[in-house]
Amino acid sequence: MRNWLVIICLVLLMAIGLTTLHSLAPELVSRQVLFWVLGFAIFFASASLPFNQWLKLGKISLIGLITLLVVVLFVAETRETARWFHIFGFSFQPSQLALPVLSIYTASILTKSHLKYFDKLWSYLAIIAIPLFLIFIEPDLGTVIITLATLGFSLIICGLQTKILIKFFWTGCILLGIGWLFLLQPYQKARLTSFMSPETQVTDANYNAKQALISVGAGGLIGRGAGLGSQSQLKFLPEKHTDFIFAALAEETGLVGTALVLIIYLTIIFFLLSRSQTQPLPTKFTLVSVAVWITLQTSVNVGMNMGLLPITGLTLPFISYGGSSLLSSLWWLGIAKSASAWGDNKSELHLS
Repeated sequence: MRNWLVIICLVLLMAIGLTTLHSLAPELVSRQVLFWVLGFAIFFASASLPFNQWLKLGKISLIGLITLLVVVLFVAETRETARWFHIFGFSFQPSQLALPVLSIYTASILTKSHLKYFDKLWSYLAIIAIPLFLIFIEPDLGTVIITLATLGFSLIICGLQTKILIKFFWTGCILLGIGWLFLLQPYQKARLTSFMSPETQVTDANYNAKQALISVGAGGLIGRGAGLGSQSQLKFLPEKHTDFIFAALAEETGLVGTALVLIIYLTIIFFLLSRSQTQPLPTKFTLVSVAVWITLQTSVNVGMNMGLLPITGLTLPFISYGGSSLLSSLWWLGIAKSASAWGDNKSELHLS
């Protein structure tokens, strides 16, 4: 049963996401079904490849990611928030591959260096800074933040030394200060600060957050019913099928529906963390990183839908409409499944 637990949770999230999408934008359901079919194929294919083979692909996948991020800079951008490839009527966002690829690359490094003696951490940070900088100038600030946070928290959970952590904390503070003063665009600063003054007049920066908060509050305990949410159906709620699908879900299903979704997420997270406890370091990092990513991205998405966090453009995992995020997430989960099986075999060999 445990081996099928994550798959059962994914099927439940798929059903909830497709049902919500059908009430919000029924013309997109067929495309999302196609993404799920392709995603499950990728999930099982990546799970079937031994994890040691994924570790060998760490550097190659990183080079491939950097290449895609460089090429996409010369492709027309969409809504000035990220860059996409447009192929045969479909759009693909290379930055969505950053976390899975950097997770594999980090795990491959951890096969040769324990975190307590990770003397090459500076060179590691310099290398991962390349794809993150390319994503930042797209610009896609939300992906950069969630990637850094996921990798950082995962390394801490896996045993990063406190003295190393302190050094990088202060380094991070300095870089954030430089970024705020010299790199962030005015609209990015407005997004990050508008949520702190919800009582001010409605502006372009906080309109989305205000409408999302109204939608969440309108749902009450059991919601208004599928297709009956006035905020989403009357198009007051922007990006209702992507960034703000949680608000639409809350309006239609209320506290009961959103609580069910959060319980499903928590089930996946606790399963991954429990499986990581007895695993070798590379496997442990892979499982922990997926769990941390789901925790952070879900928290950020829910927080911005409730006006508690700034709007970052991050989607709700496995529920928001979109192919790039769904396919990359299922690919990463498949790798995590492969890592878990590989770690079990390593443990059995060690015991014997």
